[in-house]
Amino acid sequence: KDLHPAKEAIIAAGMHIPVIAKIEHPAALINLDEILDYADAVMVARGDLGVEIPFEEVPVVQQRIIDGALSRGMVVIVATQMLESMTYNPRPTRAEASDVSTAIRHGATAVMLSGETASGDYPLVAVETMARIAEATENGLAIQGINPSSLAKFKSTRAVAHAGVELAKIAKANRIIVATEHGNAPRLVSGYNPGIPITAVTNRIRAARRSHLLPGVDCVIVEEHERGSITMQNAIISLLNSGRVKVNEIIVVISGSPLAMGGPTSTVRLYKINANGEIIGAE
Repeated sequence: KDLHPAKEAIIAAGMHIPVIAKIEHPAALINLDEILDYADAVMVARGDLGVEIPFEEVPVVQQRIIDGALSRGMVVIVATQMLESMTYNPRPTRAEASDVSTAIRHGATAVMLSGETASGDYPLVAVETMARIAEATENGLAIQGINPSSLAKFKSTRAVAHAGVELAKIAKANRIIVATEHGNAPRLVSGYNPGIPITAVTNRIRAARRSHLLPGVDCVIVEEHERGSITMQNAIISLLNSGRVKVNEIIVVISGSPLAMGGPTSTVRLYKINANGEIIGAE
């Protein structure tokens, strides 16, 4: 009942702002599936949960929330007391490092600092420490993704995202490039955890910022061309110039039609960059 009026107000204002459901009360756990079906992302507020439910149940509840979010391809944030000792110390405890790593290994798409950076003595060091733990954990890590067996329930965008990920795996692609207007398509692709770098292509700064929450996703901002294929080729050129795409690499492109970003996500293309830096497969 909290989510519905919030989303209705956003829609009435003509905005496209995602809503993050903060799970911090036992009532939310009773209605967890309904909340996950309606929210755009979810946060595990462990501090508040630890007050409302027995502390020994918090890890189990955290895993339940993460699993539910991952099965829907949602962003899931784990927050509160992750590196609490770094509020006053420049190094975390081993238990805290393990806590951050465990949350990531269990499937959290984001881990969050609060007091450590809001009022702590070592805010920058805390951020750098969490980033190092996350990067070390993610190397070679296999995380549960969207369950393909439930694909029949998914909308067409999710089906196209799944097809693009499968093509990328079969073709041994070096990168997946996804056009997006509001950030939904990259979220779905990332939800399959392809183990391949993903680039969101957009002309909206909000969508770019939103995409940076997703695991394995970076972003490039380009202008929308009246032909979607031209938009995506311009994005590839931008990635070539920045060094994120290199010669002889294979790229899978997921986009809309006729507009790459503004049209419905319906197209999957396979490109290769030849030794001269030319895009093979371009129209």
